[in-house]
Amino acid sequence: MTDIDAIAKQFQELRAIKGHWSGGEQNPDTDNYNGKKHQLMKQLKEHYGKPGTAGVEIIKALGKPDDVRPNLYHEGHFVPLAPGPVIPAGAGNAPHSAQGSTYYLIYHWRAQHDYLWFKVNASTELVESSNWYHALE
Repeated sequence: MTDIDAIAKQFQELRAIKGHWSGGEQNPDTDNYNGKKHQLMKQLKEHYGKPGTAGVEIIKALGKPDDVRPNLYHEGHFVPLAPGPVIPAGAGNAPHSAQGSTYYLIYHWRAQHDYLWFKVNASTELVESSNWYHALE
C-alpha cells in the first residue's frame, strides 16, 4: 500500500463518522480546521487535484462523491444531471455528470459548509482544476 492509498483509507474511515456538520456530535478529527480529516483531504487534493488526473482515480481513492454537479453549491441553482462518469465495478451507484462540458466531483469536509471540489471535463473525464470552497462564516 502506498502512502496515498493509506491517506485515502484514513479519509474513508473518517468520512464515515458523523461530526457536528453532519448532524452528529462535535468531533475534532472531523470538524476542526486542520483536524485529521481536513489534513487528509488537503493531501488528497494535492495528489489527485492536478490537471490531467482521471476522474475515475479520484472516485477509486476517495469513494463515491457526496455530490456531482454542473456547478458548485454557491454558484447558482441546481439543474438535472446525467449520464455519469465511469465508475469501477462495485463502487456503488454511479453519480451523475453534468449535461455541459464540465462537472464537479464534490467531497464534503464539513457538509456543504466547506468542501473539496474537482472540476472534470465531461468528454475526457480528466481533472481540469480543483480547489476548496469555504463558507468563511
